Amino acid sequence: MIHGIRVLLILFCAAMPAWATWRMDTSQPQLNVFEQHESAMLSIQWTGEEAAPAFTPALELYDMLGNKLADLLPTKLVDQAASLKLPTSKLGYFEIRAIGDKASQIIPALGSRPAGMMSYAVVAKINRDPAGQWQYHYLGMQGTTILGNGHPLGWDAYPYLGIQTAGLGYHWNKYETTGPQDFEKKIANDPYPKVIREMNIYPNFQLSGFPIWAVNQERLPKEQRKHRGTTRLPPKDYKEYEAFLRRMVTHIKNNYSQLPHRTYEILWEPCIPWGWYGSIDEIVKVFEVAHRVIHEVDPNGRVAGPTLSSLNDTDYLEQLLVAGLNQYIDVLSCHPYKGYPPEKTAIEQGLADVDHVVQKHVGRSLPFLGTEFGFTDDACQGVLNHSYGITTSLIIFKAGGADTHTIFYLADYAGEPGYGFFYNMVKGLPFGPKKISPKPAVPMIRACIDQIGTSKVIGKLDYLGSDLWGYIFEDQQTHELMAILWDVSDQNRSLLFDTGMQHVTQIDGFGNPQRVTTRDGLVNLALTRMPTYIRGISPRMYGPNRLKPLVATPSNWLVSRGKELKVPLTFTRALTDKPVTLSFDTDADISQEQFRKTLTLQVDQPLTVTLPIASNAPLGPAVGYLRLTSQGKTIWRGIQHLEITPELEFGKLTAEPENQTWQVTQTVRNVADIPWQGTVTTQIDDRTIAKQKLVIPAGQKMTLTSVLPADIQPTKVHPVKSIFASEVGTQLTTQNDVTCMVIPSVSSPVDWSRLKSIRLTADDQNLWKNHPSTQLKNQTDLAADFAYGYDDKFVYVQAVVQDDVHRCETRSGTTWDQDSLQLAFDVMPGRQISSNLLAEKNERSNSEFCLALTPRGQEIYVHMRPGGSSIKEPLITPNENLKLDITREQGVTRYRLAIAWELLDPMHQRKGDILGIAAAVNDSDAAGKFNNRVALCLLSRRWV
Repeated sequence: MIHGIRVLLILFCAAMPAWATWRMDTSQPQLNVFEQHESAMLSIQWTGEEAAPAFTPALELYDMLGNKLADLLPTKLVDQAASLKLPTSKLGYFEIRAIGDKASQIIPALGSRPAGMMSYAVVAKINRDPAGQWQYHYLGMQGTTILGNGHPLGWDAYPYLGIQTAGLGYHWNKYETTGPQDFEKKIANDPYPKVIREMNIYPNFQLSGFPIWAVNQERLPKEQRKHRGTTRLPPKDYKEYEAFLRRMVTHIKNNYSQLPHRTYEILWEPCIPWGWYGSIDEIVKVFEVAHRVIHEVDPNGRVAGPTLSSLNDTDYLEQLLVAGLNQYIDVLSCHPYKGYPPEKTAIEQGLADVDHVVQKHVGRSLPFLGTEFGFTDDACQGVLNHSYGITTSLIIFKAGGADTHTIFYLADYAGEPGYGFFYNMVKGLPFGPKKISPKPAVPMIRACIDQIGTSKVIGKLDYLGSDLWGYIFEDQQTHELMAILWDVSDQNRSLLFDTGMQHVTQIDGFGNPQRVTTRDGLVNLALTRMPTYIRGISPRMYGPNRLKPLVATPSNWLVSRGKELKVPLTFTRALTDKPVTLSFDTDADISQEQFRKTLTLQVDQPLTVTLPIASNAPLGPAVGYLRLTSQGKTIWRGIQHLEITPELEFGKLTAEPENQTWQVTQTVRNVADIPWQGTVTTQIDDRTIAKQKLVIPAGQKMTLTSVLPADIQPTKVHPVKSIFASEVGTQLTTQNDVTCMVIPSVSSPVDWSRLKSIRLTADDQNLWKNHPSTQLKNQTDLAADFAYGYDDKFVYVQAVVQDDVHRCETRSGTTWDQDSLQLAFDVMPGRQISSNLLAEKNERSNSEFCLALTPRGQEIYVHMRPGGSSIKEPLITPNENLKLDITREQGVTRYRLAIAWELLDPMHQRKGDILGIAAAVNDSDAAGKFNNRVALCLLSRRWV
């Protein structure tokens, strides 16, 4: 199956001069996106210093995965220029690449687009009514373009992506910048209503910006008092706020009367202390006024809030609701950030947790408005993974009940490069670029929204295991059922899937459809990270009113690989008195055989299904299909859950000190009824440290140990794995991260000078950068000496930081963004953390603190406190249980902290002699540059 096409530019030239220059553009040079079958051209123009180039370029055609599709004949130049027709018959992502040692000069880097390549995408014909007569508003987008003669709002790319909804900025500071006298003049030029009706995009109305004259400016940091407005303070005079709301809500109600409801977003990220400089009571007061006015003026108006910054903010959300916000919101809005990959970050549980809090305090569920969600390319380890993740997030959030999901961001921008679904091809990566080029996400997003944008979820196929994901949706316009399936493991697993129909439409992740004739409903699917959509599946198998079970059998068939499956079942009713054939099918990599038996149906008739399981069958949940056929026709079919279990059970890999060395230890038990024979290989940091032959008798348990190398670094977290390879060809791998550091006990009072320190320098292994291009003055001089100790009452931490420039001028609560020391502790490291955040709030065993020397003096701020903590306010005043001393002298900042066990472990959860720690020395020399920050990381780079 072809998922995309890559066009590679190959230059037949022995020696091209370094100053050679080509200018290349597609016939859509500002967006580089085409509708299917639209004419698309690549223009090539020689602009070098020589009168004529020394060669004529030739092209090759490749798909997205690097598979060559075709040779293209060389193109002749006319007046040192040529045009080449680009393929647009297939939906997908395309690249044009220059090959050879001069590739980066032929196609130089442009903005965030890397050198040596161009990209374009082909998507389905534009849907001119994405909101479906104002019924659908699921997919939203943050980000715009500013094209020369393009869209007045910068929404040129939206139709290609299938965007259904957008936020409109009707902020107070925008329309009454200097006072109420501005309103009539500015609102008269409102471009939004006309655009909304022309594009049929469902709007939400954002009212979160307050004019600077309407707030108490003394409560703002000095640098923010120069702005026209703020989202971080309430109005001084609520009567003025109410008057503005009446003017604006009346305008919106009158100009968007076609909408069945109008949603008003009141605040944006009111997160104390960094996003809101006021109090919780002031947040509630803003919503109280807004809710009253909006419902008085607009009977179909809905108030959305509070627009928090993460699905993890349930604790803060509960505080706001308890304080009174529960009376003044009709829609729950939130940035539902949960991390990458979306399949592994408990998004559905996060949505359920938020709903639980809302139901508890509001008394009912509220519609969920997702206001911002995305990743960076770096966080996903590449553009392709970013594209997969953002696409599957659309499916997961839709299935989890989100009414709107706003993805972030249209194109890369300078502050946080890599969020974009398009490359920004403007120097400096400004917001609203005039020229952009797609990443693979663009056609994937469009294909996905074409399938789910008008659909509702029926249920999750939760029996496929942790790596194979699947959902059933129903298209609300056609009432057609659809399965969506993908493999998050990137192992390209095959799946035998019973559609229940003779014919279905299979659609790839870019939207290319294929009509498929099934084998009595069965189709073999080769799944990838990109979703596969199967439309037209059986309502009797997957619909809300699906068939009742015919057989009584265990709900989950457990079997070890290499053994024979033997499962009893009985029939609960007789469908016919004629002979029938009972069959059971599953994936070929689980069993190469099929079970078939002819019988006469009788109620409570016992029967045993037998099937040999392959010795190398994939472990974990799987699925099989039972069916009854009579006279060549299927009269009943059912889904059966399987689980392929491993032959070995493992204890956790741990590292322990032993006679001046460290060794890793692990227990293993053979749960099979025959001996296990093979080899076990132990690796640390991907290097082998031990390999041995092993025989484990049936039912027996063994303890394995391996000595670690003497040069193991105590400042690092080391991945350790054991690979068990049996003589019959199966392989099992167990892995864990270990550390090799001991915190010594000390006598009280502590002698800081005698603490044994560990040195961290700014090398590639220790240094974290906020952005790969970050370059600080004298960055290589950054270093730190860390020392830890403990006694019965305190844990002691000392960090002596060598740094030529010390700058920490930001507010309390954001000191981590400048020169500071972050410390993390966990009294139960390795504990299985609950995805139920409400429970986790009370069970939490970890804590995080930030120490800083600021113009205000020494500060310690708690970003996370353990369950049962006595700490009430995040900004802590040093006391007898928390002693802080920070000094700065001759380019050296010394941090000393003594923190009582009572603060780290208020519920006395610590067992044994293990404490989880991590630390980061933050450094930011350049004022006002968000991305100019690095950190030296002790033990955990991921924690920063």
